[in-house]
Amino acid sequence: MTSVLLPINESTPAETVVRAMAARRRNGLVEAIHLLNVQAPLTGNAARFLSPRRIDAFQRDRGEAALAPIRQRFDAVGLEYTAHLCVGDVASTIGEAARILRVREILMGLDRDGLLGGLMTWLWVSRIRRYAAVPVVVVVAPPGELVPAFGRFNPTYSG
Repeated sequence: MTSVLLPINESTPAETVVRAMAARRRNGLVEAIHLLNVQAPLTGNAARFLSPRRIDAFQRDRGEAALAPIRQRFDAVGLEYTAHLCVGDVASTIGEAARILRVREILMGLDRDGLLGGLMTWLWVSRIRRYAAVPVVVVVAPPGELVPAFGRFNPTYSG
């Protein structure tokens, strides 16, 4: 069975990922899709003053909120998936999940334009590659749909 892991956070470009997965499913390249949200562990005062139960509920709520837009889009186009929520170091947890789920690749979406948007994505890819034994594939949105990382440069602005 060919399966793919999609790490999802609040900034994951839904349209880019949905299009890529729909095309792969249509072409018979993917049988199982795993959505994964990883929440970093709470430390410091939050961990000291909140009960483990409240921390778990908070992290579960944040994870569900991050997964919700992708789940809605996948449901709308009829893509079946399995959603997973984890707590831990993001990059190593994604690598470990890829191993446990026996996926063939990790797919990430990029919808940020410019140097900074691309650089942040490639830094994450580099971190995840350290822990993953499978390829990390980045799917880029079409040029007209890329969102400026900090707005567009306007050379006519005179200040």
